[in-house]
Amino acid sequence: MGKQEDIWLENEGNAWFERNFYKIEDRTSDPVIDIITRNIPGVIGPILEFGCSNGSRLNRLYTEGRGSPCYGVDPSKEAIKNGQARYQGIKLLRGTTIAHPFQANTITTLIYGFCLYVCDPEDLCEIVAQGNNILKNQGHLILHDFDAEFPHSVPNQHVEGLLTYKMDWSKLWLSNPAYRLVEKVSFPDGTAVWLLKKSQMEAFPCLSVSSDLEA
Repeated sequence: MGKQEDIWLENEGNAWFERNFYKIEDRTSDPVIDIITRNIPGVIGPILEFGCSNGSRLNRLYTEGRGSPCYGVDPSKEAIKNGQARYQGIKLLRGTTIAHPFQANTITTLIYGFCLYVCDPEDLCEIVAQGNNILKNQGHLILHDFDAEFPHSVPNQHVEGLLTYKMDWSKLWLSNPAYRLVEKVSFPDGTAVWLLKKSQMEAFPCLSVSSDLEA
Protein backbone atom coordinates (compact mmCIF):
# COMPACT_ATOMS: atom_id res chain seq x y z
CA MET A 1 0.00 0.00 0.00
CA GLY A 2 1.23 3.50 -0.80
CA LYS A 3 2.47 6.23 1.51
CA GLN A 4 0.07 7.47 4.12
CA GLU A 5 0.30 10.98 2.74
CA ASP A 6 -1.11 9.82 -0.60
CA ILE A 7 -3.83 7.74 1.03
CA TRP A 8 -5.02 10.60 3.21
CA LEU A 9 -5.10 12.97 0.26
CA GLU A 10 -6.95 10.42 -1.86
CA ASN A 11 -9.77 9.36 0.46
CA GLU A 12 -8.90 8.75 4.11
CA GLY A 13 -8.88 12.46 4.95
CA ASN A 14 -12.49 12.74 3.82
CA ALA A 15 -13.39 9.52 5.66
CA TRP A 16 -11.83 10.82 8.88
CA PHE A 17 -13.75 14.08 8.60
CA GLU A 18 -17.02 12.22 8.09
CA ARG A 19 -16.37 9.97 11.10
CA ASN A 20 -15.31 12.78 13.43
CA PHE A 21 -17.33 15.80 12.33
CA TYR A 22 -19.77 15.43 15.22
CA LYS A 23 -16.89 15.40 17.73
CA ILE A 24 -15.55 18.64 16.30
CA GLU A 25 -18.99 20.24 16.47
CA ASP A 26 -19.64 19.08 20.05
CA ARG A 27 -16.21 20.06 21.41
CA THR A 28 -16.70 22.13 24.56
CA SER A 29 -13.05 22.38 25.55
CA ASP A 30 -9.89 22.39 23.50
CA PRO A 31 -6.53 21.34 25.01
CA VAL A 32 -4.60 23.31 22.40
CA ILE A 33 -6.44 26.54 23.11
CA ASP A 34 -6.22 25.85 26.86
CA ILE A 35 -2.41 25.51 26.78
CA ILE A 36 -2.14 28.66 24.68
CA THR A 37 -4.33 30.60 27.11
CA ARG A 38 -2.25 29.52 30.11
CA ASN A 39 1.15 30.30 28.62
CA ILE A 40 1.05 32.81 25.77
CA PRO A 41 -0.53 36.22 26.32
CA GLY A 42 -1.67 38.58 23.61
CA VAL A 43 -1.55 38.12 19.86
CA ILE A 44 0.19 34.94 18.67
CA GLY A 45 -0.21 35.20 14.88
CA PRO A 46 0.47 34.44 12.16
CA ILE A 47 -0.82 30.99 13.12
CA LEU A 48 -0.56 27.81 11.04
CA GLU A 49 -2.21 24.51 11.91
CA PHE A 50 -1.42 21.24 10.16
CA GLY A 51 -4.27 18.77 10.50
CA CYS A 52 -6.76 21.60 10.94
CA SER A 53 -9.84 19.66 9.73
CA ASN A 54 -12.47 22.33 8.91
CA GLY A 55 -10.59 25.04 10.82
CA SER A 56 -12.92 25.33 13.82
CA ARG A 57 -10.00 25.74 16.25
CA LEU A 58 -8.37 28.38 14.07
CA ASN A 59 -11.65 30.22 13.73
CA ARG A 60 -11.98 30.39 17.51
CA LEU A 61 -8.45 31.78 17.85
CA TYR A 62 -9.21 34.29 15.11
CA THR A 63 -12.53 35.46 16.56
CA GLU A 64 -10.98 35.78 20.02
CA GLY A 65 -8.36 38.11 18.56
CA ARG A 66 -5.41 35.82 19.27
CA GLY A 67 -3.93 35.86 15.79
CA SER A 68 -4.24 37.00 12.21
CA PRO A 69 -3.74 35.71 9.65
CA CYS A 70 -4.71 32.16 10.57
CA TYR A 71 -3.82 29.40 8.11
CA GLY A 72 -4.92 25.78 8.13
CA VAL A 73 -3.71 22.80 6.10
CA ASP A 74 -5.56 19.47 5.88
CA PRO A 75 -5.63 16.61 3.37
CA SER A 76 -9.44 16.36 3.40
CA LYS A 77 -11.11 18.13 0.50
CA GLU A 78 -14.46 17.96 2.29
CA ALA A 79 -13.10 19.40 5.53
CA ILE A 80 -11.51 22.32 3.69
CA LYS A 81 -14.69 22.92 1.69
CA ASN A 82 -16.78 22.90 4.88
CA GLY A 83 -14.48 25.34 6.65
CA GLN A 84 -14.21 27.71 3.71
CA ALA A 85 -18.00 27.97 3.60
CA ARG A 86 -18.37 28.57 7.34
CA TYR A 87 -15.34 30.59 8.45
CA GLN A 88 -14.56 33.66 6.39
CA GLY A 89 -11.74 35.06 8.52
CA ILE A 90 -9.27 32.18 8.17
CA LYS A 91 -7.44 30.72 5.18
CA LEU A 92 -7.67 26.96 4.60
CA LEU A 93 -5.60 24.97 2.12
CA ARG A 94 -5.57 21.33 1.08
CA GLY A 95 -2.19 19.74 1.73
CA THR A 96 -0.03 17.89 4.25
CA THR A 97 2.79 18.46 6.71
CA ILE A 98 5.32 18.27 3.87
CA ALA A 99 3.20 19.40 0.90
CA HIS A 100 2.35 23.06 1.53
CA PRO A 101 3.31 26.54 0.27
CA PHE A 102 4.69 28.11 3.47
CA GLN A 103 8.11 29.74 3.41
CA ALA A 104 10.86 30.22 6.00
CA ASN A 105 10.31 32.42 9.06
CA THR A 106 6.67 33.22 8.33
CA ILE A 107 4.76 31.66 11.25
CA THR A 108 4.73 32.71 14.91
CA THR A 109 2.61 29.84 16.28
CA LEU A 110 2.78 26.43 14.61
CA ILE A 111 0.28 23.72 15.56
CA TYR A 112 0.31 20.03 14.65
CA GLY A 113 -3.29 19.12 15.38
CA PHE A 114 -3.42 15.37 15.84
CA CYS A 115 -1.83 14.44 12.54
CA LEU A 116 1.67 13.15 13.31
CA TYR A 117 0.40 9.70 14.34
CA VAL A 118 -0.58 9.00 10.73
CA CYS A 119 2.65 10.23 9.16
CA ASP A 120 5.13 7.70 7.78
CA PRO A 121 8.22 7.41 10.01
CA GLU A 122 10.51 8.00 7.03
CA ASP A 123 8.90 11.46 6.64
CA LEU A 124 9.44 12.61 10.23
CA CYS A 125 12.86 14.21 9.70
CA GLU A 126 11.49 16.18 6.74
CA ILE A 127 8.42 17.24 8.76
CA VAL A 128 10.60 18.50 11.61
CA ALA A 129 12.99 20.29 9.24
CA GLN A 130 10.15 22.04 7.44
CA GLY A 131 8.40 22.96 10.68
CA ASN A 132 11.58 24.45 12.09
CA ASN A 133 12.14 26.36 8.86
CA ILE A 134 8.62 27.83 8.90
CA LEU A 135 8.61 28.81 12.57
CA LYS A 136 10.05 32.20 13.48
CA ASN A 137 12.66 32.60 16.19
CA GLN A 138 10.90 33.13 19.55
CA GLY A 139 7.85 31.40 18.10
CA HIS A 140 5.84 28.61 19.73
CA LEU A 141 5.25 25.04 18.61
CA ILE A 142 2.20 23.10 19.81
CA LEU A 143 1.76 19.35 19.38
CA HIS A 144 -1.49 17.50 20.12
CA ASP A 145 -1.33 13.76 19.55
CA PHE A 146 -1.02 10.30 21.05
CA ASP A 147 1.65 9.99 23.73
CA ALA A 148 3.71 6.91 24.62
CA GLU A 149 6.61 5.95 26.88
CA PHE A 150 8.41 4.38 23.91
CA PRO A 151 7.87 4.58 20.14
CA HIS A 152 5.64 1.87 18.69
CA SER A 153 2.98 1.27 16.05
CA VAL A 154 -0.48 -0.29 16.01
CA PRO A 155 -2.76 -1.28 13.11
CA ASN A 156 -5.00 1.46 11.78
CA GLN A 157 -8.55 0.53 12.78
CA HIS A 158 -10.06 2.07 9.66
CA VAL A 159 -7.62 1.26 6.84
CA GLU A 160 -6.38 -2.30 6.41
CA GLY A 161 -2.64 -2.51 5.95
CA LEU A 162 -1.86 0.89 7.48
CA LEU A 163 -0.24 1.58 10.83
CA THR A 164 -0.57 4.44 13.28
CA TYR A 165 2.37 5.57 15.37
CA LYS A 166 2.79 6.64 18.98
CA MET A 167 5.68 8.31 20.78
CA ASP A 168 6.64 11.40 22.74
CA TRP A 169 6.48 13.67 19.71
CA SER A 170 8.21 16.56 21.43
CA LYS A 171 11.50 14.64 21.35
CA LEU A 172 11.70 15.19 17.59
CA TRP A 173 12.11 18.94 18.19
CA LEU A 174 13.78 18.89 21.62
CA SER A 175 16.83 17.21 20.10
CA ASN A 176 17.49 20.71 18.73
CA PRO A 177 18.81 22.97 21.54
CA ALA A 178 16.83 25.87 20.09
CA TYR A 179 13.66 24.31 21.54
CA ARG A 180 12.62 24.05 25.16
CA LEU A 181 9.52 22.50 26.68
CA VAL A 182 7.20 25.08 28.25
CA GLU A 183 4.42 22.72 29.31
CA LYS A 184 3.14 19.21 28.69
CA VAL A 185 -0.32 18.02 29.68
CA SER A 186 -1.15 14.31 29.57
CA PHE A 187 -4.68 12.93 29.43
CA PRO A 188 -6.21 9.60 30.58
CA ASP A 189 -6.96 8.54 26.99
CA GLY A 190 -3.25 8.28 26.15
CA THR A 191 -2.99 11.63 24.39
CA ALA A 192 -1.05 14.75 25.32
CA VAL A 193 -0.48 18.33 24.31
CA TRP A 194 3.01 19.85 24.29
CA LEU A 195 4.00 23.52 24.11
CA LEU A 196 7.55 24.31 23.02
CA LYS A 197 9.32 27.61 22.47
CA LYS A 198 12.03 28.25 19.89
CA SER A 199 14.97 30.48 20.77
CA GLN A 200 18.18 30.45 18.76
CA MET A 201 19.90 32.87 21.16
CA GLU A 202 19.30 30.61 24.17
CA ALA A 203 20.49 27.60 22.20
CA PHE A 204 23.76 29.10 21.02
CA PRO A 205 24.83 31.96 23.29
CA CYS A 206 27.79 33.95 22.05
CA LEU A 207 30.86 33.38 24.25
CA SER A 208 33.45 36.12 24.65
CA VAL A 209 36.34 33.69 24.68
CA SER A 210 37.25 32.04 21.37
CA SER A 211 38.05 28.33 21.21
CA ASP A 212 41.72 27.38 21.08
CA LEU A 213 40.83 24.97 18.28
CA GLU A 214 39.69 27.72 15.92
CA ALA A 215 41.98 28.37 12.99
